[in-house]
Amino acid sequence: GCGSGIYIKQAAISNPQLTAVGLELQAPVAAMARQNMQEWGLQQRVTIEVGDVREKNFANSFDLVTLYNNIYYFPVADRIELLKQLRSFLKPGGSLFLTTGCQGGSLAMELLNLWGATTQGCDRLPDADEMVSQMQSAGFVNVTKKSLLPGDAFYVFIGAQPS
Repeated sequence: GCGSGIYIKQAAISNPQLTAVGLELQAPVAAMARQNMQEWGLQQRVTIEVGDVREKNFANSFDLVTLYNNIYYFPVADRIELLKQLRSFLKPGGSLFLTTGCQGGSLAMELLNLWGATTQGCDRLPDADEMVSQMQSAGFVNVTKKSLLPGDAFYVFIGAQPS
């Protein structure tokens, strides 16, 4: 989910021509994000929708899809299908930008892993190589991973929709 919309705000500040759709599962959180967009003067460039990403049809709509720190809200067995769904949102040559903690990190990361593994409807953190493999299995090309926190298992994964 887009949460408060802070990531969208930062992207919009970095790129004054950016337009975006934020998707949030919880209606009250989406309402807060809409209010934030208005307060930040972004309501003309940003739309906030309520819904489950797995039920949306944004076929070939976006140059970039982002997923920040929430892959563990989806069961491991469902992740490839989720990634295929996200890939379907992309225009040819578009990219998925996914950040997540992975297994084998700091104590805080391992606690997040334990939380996900024991929370109904969620699941464990991915292994970094597993995440690359899942993205490739979903049809992404040129998949890369990069550690964002030296000494910890927090990564960004980038994959492209074939042109």
